Parts: sequence; structure tokens; C-alpha cells
Amino acid sequence: MVGLPNLGVGLLWAMNMSVIPLFVSKLNISNAQQGRLISMGAFTGIFVQYLVGLLSDRSNFKMGKRKPFMIMGSVLSALFLILLPYTNTYTTAFMLAFLFYFFLNFYQGPYYSLIPEAVDEKELGLANGFARVVSVIGSAIIFMLGPSLWEKNFKYPFYLGAILGLVTVVITVF
Repeated sequence: MVGLPNLGVGLLWAMNMSVIPLFVSKLNISNAQQGRLISMGAFTGIFVQYLVGLLSDRSNFKMGKRKPFMIMGSVLSALFLILLPYTNTYTTAFMLAFLFYFFLNFYQGPYYSLIPEAVDEKELGLANGFARVVSVIGSAIIFMLGPSLWEKNFKYPFYLGAILGLVTVVITVF
């Protein structure tokens, strides 16, 4: 089960290459603004995972060091992802995208730190390999379903991403 959140992580990052560009093109903004929105995930990853890692390493919650950060990050990233398609201005989209990617990275860092803590050292390679395969499956889900969901209603891929991102963390944590 420790590899399951990577289904959501893979799906959410793959949205950045499939659905988010479709959404950004609807905003009628410059190419530079489109680039800033789409690259927001990589930018937030530079500092968020590091800072949250420092916090989670020093935390002492009843449910463990990593799980509270995973829960909070997955809930908030799902919320901001659901809100994103409801905006029609660059400024609001920029803020929502920043918050979505911030909280995606917020739970991704502690999640990757959880794997070696939850798995026997001899099984670590297998667990990490499984997590990466599950990530690819998540990516495939949005690559295959995202465009057809978009055609039905452009908000549907965002709902799918939010639900799967949240559910995979909740199943693992509880």
C-alpha cells in the first residue's frame, strides 16, 4: 500500500503535460504567462519539498512524522485543483496553480520519505520500483482519460485528479 499515493502523484504531474496546457490555452494569455503557469510545479518543488522535509523530520505527531503532512497536502492540493478550472483570469489562475503545486509538493516530499521508513530495508528497491510503476499507471490514466473527459466538460479531469490524488493518500494513511 505504501506505493499507492504515487498513482495520484503520477496522475497529478502528468496533468501538467496534458490537461493544464489545455486549460491555460482557454485563458487567452500571453505565451510567457502560459509558461509561468505550466512551470509553477517545478518552481515550487525547488523549495517546498526541502522545507517540508525539514519540518517532517523534526515532527513528532501521534500518527508519525510523515502522515500529517501527506494528509494536509493532499487535501489542500485537491481543493486548489478543483478550484482551478473555475477561474478565468490569469492572476487567479496563477495563485491557484501556485497553491495547487505548493501543496502537491508539500505531500510528495514526506511521502517519499515515508517509503524507506515503512518498508524493510531488504524490500526497499522493490517498494520504490513498485511506486514508480504505479506512478506511470497514474500518468497513463490522465493521458488516456483526460482529453476525453475534457471534451465532455473541461472541469472533469480536474475532479478526477483531485479525487484520485486524495483517495490514494487516505487509503495509505488510514
